[in-house]
Amino acid sequence: VHMSNYLLAAYAVFWGLTFVLVVSIWRRQRRLEREIARLETQLTATETQCSR
Repeated sequence: VHMSNYLLAAYAVFWGLTFVLVVSIWRRQRRLEREIARLETQLTATETQCSR
């Protein structure tokens, strides 16, 4: 019974860290998508100004 407590704790830590990693990657991905959209808008505006 004593070892099963360690096993349960190890699983909890593993899945906790996995969840934190996935959330971190997801947030970074969202931030990069917003940055790409902003840069595309800025590029379009610059191209429009240069073509005049």
